Amino acid sequence: ATIALIAACVGGVLLIINRTFTSSEVYQEALAAAQNDSRVQAALGTPIEAGWFMMGSIETQGLSGEASLTIPIHGPNGSGTIFASARRENGVWNFYTLAVQVEGQNELIVLQ
Repeated sequence: ATIALIAACVGGVLLIINRTFTSSEVYQEALAAAQNDSRVQAALGTPIEAGWFMMGSIETQGLSGEASLTIPIHGPNGSGTIFASARRENGVWNFYTLAVQVEGQNELIVLQ
């Protein structure tokens, strides 16, 4: 019973962290950019959806901030990873890295 309770607590914390990331503006913009890119669509097929185990950090203070995310994505024809790094200035996120690595391919698809 103790192990089940610990597992439930850890699962709950991971779910809260996941929701915090997925509801962020920078995450939404990065995912939309990948989903709407014709090269990513051709490589993965449509629809393109996000996977569960994203990594990274989002730090904001007032109207400024930094974000660095690694977001797994997949479609009917394959999978890949979004690499997104951005700075927030005056409340607006500006990406300085936004690219998709398709699994099995060496070249990055640079978005934007």
